[in-house]
Amino acid sequence: MKNHDIYSKDLLFAFGLVAGGILLSICTPCPAQERYQIILQEIEKNNTSLKMSREEQKVKELESRTAIYPDNPEIGFGNTWGNGSTGGNTQEITVSQTIDFPTLYWNRNKLAKCKSETALQEYRIERMNLLLSAKEICVQMTYYNALVQMYQKQANHAQQIAQAEQRRKETGEGNAIQFNKARLNCHNMENLLTLNCLELERLHMELIRLNGGQEIIFQDTLFPIIRLPENFEDWYQAAKEEHPAIGWLESRLTASQEEVKVNRSHSLPKISLGYSCQLTGQENFNGISVGLSIPLWENRNQVKKAKAQAISDQYKMNDACLAYHNEMKSYYNQAITLQKAILSYKEFLQENSNADLLYRAFRTGELSLLEYLLELDYYFDIYEKYLSMQKDLALLYARMTSFQL
Repeated sequence: MKNHDIYSKDLLFAFGLVAGGILLSICTPCPAQERYQIILQEIEKNNTSLKMSREEQKVKELESRTAIYPDNPEIGFGNTWGNGSTGGNTQEITVSQTIDFPTLYWNRNKLAKCKSETALQEYRIERMNLLLSAKEICVQMTYYNALVQMYQKQANHAQQIAQAEQRRKETGEGNAIQFNKARLNCHNMENLLTLNCLELERLHMELIRLNGGQEIIFQDTLFPIIRLPENFEDWYQAAKEEHPAIGWLESRLTASQEEVKVNRSHSLPKISLGYSCQLTGQENFNGISVGLSIPLWENRNQVKKAKAQAISDQYKMNDACLAYHNEMKSYYNQAITLQKAILSYKEFLQENSNADLLYRAFRTGELSLLEYLLELDYYFDIYEKYLSMQKDLALLYARMTSFQL
């Protein structure tokens, strides 16, 4: 035991901080979901791509309303010359308006509403994808924040071991081999800390980019509490109703069906009403004109084309719903498996947080420095896997609930 007394109590305290910090992160309730929401609200407010998408949505909505009005009225003026023996000049003024069959205006209005809804769903999809990307970055930053916190403590711990081994070497109680092992462990911990800090910085810069270039801080080390639905099929039906991608396909299908009605209405005749006035100098003539346009060739095959498009959109809708169901089912099954594994790791870490016992065995000589470091590596490897599974679960759940963003 004398050979190990040179290790001060602050080394035990350092390891206690590491294991205690890990245990705290396992047991502490997590308000991370609220923090995620604050970050996402900032990004939605500041992201430049989303601002552009809002304006594009307005353009598409206005564009869909441009074809619902009648044609412009026509005003004409004519002047004819006569010879001197038969009479003077004659002026003619005409005003006419072409009107489609009333059913066409009704169907055009319904089609315009469908196109406006499609534009809205396109914006919702872009918004959802953007916020999902931001949330996934937050999840990954949570993971790397926790790793950096862990490796920072481990690096401090390794440095104290290296210093203690150096003192033992200087007093003749230790040897160069033990000292080199301690230095190598310290160097390894510092390198791991640096690599994780670099990855954390990369994610931070990506989050700033999504925030429109404005600084944004995210330092969470705890993952949100995840409660998976008990019945997948019930959850899927609700999710399908709210998902913007499914809503976009539904609006496209409805628009295609309305397009069929519009093209059918085009087969109805157009009516032209007008007023005509002739001024001859001696006598004026006033009257009305009525015309009828019979669409024999102009819209040929348009209805067939619209019907084919509607059938195609229906197949796309069915295929998308099936693909979405299978994807969500896969995510759900993976999440269930991860949750069970996380619970198992959590129980193991809570039951085996034996910092005092491990250090006491090292001080009394029951464990060599190499055995002690291997035990530490094993413990922290378990914890890193625990964090990794929490990250994977949070990413899966973020994708499953992306429609709620």
